[in-house]
Amino acid sequence: MARIARQHRENELPYIPFGPFHIRFPFVHYKLESVEFIQGLILGVTALAAVPYLELYLGIPYELAWSCIIIETMLYMLHSLLGDPVVPGWITPTLPLTIVFLEGFPMGPQRIQAMIALQMLVGLVFIFMGITKLADKFVHAVPDSVKGGILLAAPITVIGGQIGTFIKIPQFKEIIEQVSIFGVGILPVSMFIKALPLALVCYVIAFGDFVTTETLVQEARQARDDEYIDFNSSRSNLVSGLRNLILSLIAPFPPLAGPLWVGMTVSVSIRYKEGKKAMKSLLGGNNGTEPVALTMISGRYLRILSGVAAVFLNIYRFCSFSARWIW
Repeated sequence: MARIARQHRENELPYIPFGPFHIRFPFVHYKLESVEFIQGLILGVTALAAVPYLELYLGIPYELAWSCIIIETMLYMLHSLLGDPVVPGWITPTLPLTIVFLEGFPMGPQRIQAMIALQMLVGLVFIFMGITKLADKFVHAVPDSVKGGILLAAPITVIGGQIGTFIKIPQFKEIIEQVSIFGVGILPVSMFIKALPLALVCYVIAFGDFVTTETLVQEARQARDDEYIDFNSSRSNLVSGLRNLILSLIAPFPPLAGPLWVGMTVSVSIRYKEGKKAMKSLLGGNNGTEPVALTMISGRYLRILSGVAAVFLNIYRFCSFSARWIW
């Protein structure tokens, strides 16, 4: 009988092999880091920034848009589950291009179909690059001088009453009927043809995230030798492709599903390099994205957190104004 968990390299976390994926479960193969868990709870509110885009450009009501984002954030956990040591995010730079593309279609089912076509093609491009391993070749072809520049720039990004009121349960029925491919209908071939050029552009823009991730992982390896960190750009492409495919079928998402949340990943990487006492495992730190989904489903938590943030913001403004007036 084959072993359930394997450990191929010295100091590598055990995992369950499944094709190109390394399946790891929290509390079984690694422990969650408490600092990143709390950080994830707080930063999870940022996912709500996507709500206006779903409302304005897809014509989706607020409650339904919130439900779609819950699904999107839950898919973040696929990366750590399948062995990709990153904190995933959006392909944010492509958002203006996506908006212009969507505005070429009338509001309603046709525009949602256009978003489905674009995200599905983006997912297929990710998967193609992962299966053919072309992603590995391209990432390794990037000169070290460019990777060094990424290391210098990356830290700048960091600087830069009823149960329904407490727990936000996604409106799966409404999502299937109004947003999913099963509700808006089968897409015509012409829709995919129109979306293909932009899908390729989106991948080119997202490709830099794989280079960034490999650079950060290499730096982490140099800082510590007590854990082997296995980053495979082909695997990362496959996971990112799966996220986009799932979203395109169920809850199309204009910012698209990207392979890396740079700010969060750099923050985790910096603390990881402080040593084993600061963070036992990089994967345990990266998996601080799990609370993002918990944040999204807790309506009361969001309202409380927003209120607390508003109070601190007003205090900051008052202090800043007072300091200027005094001096």
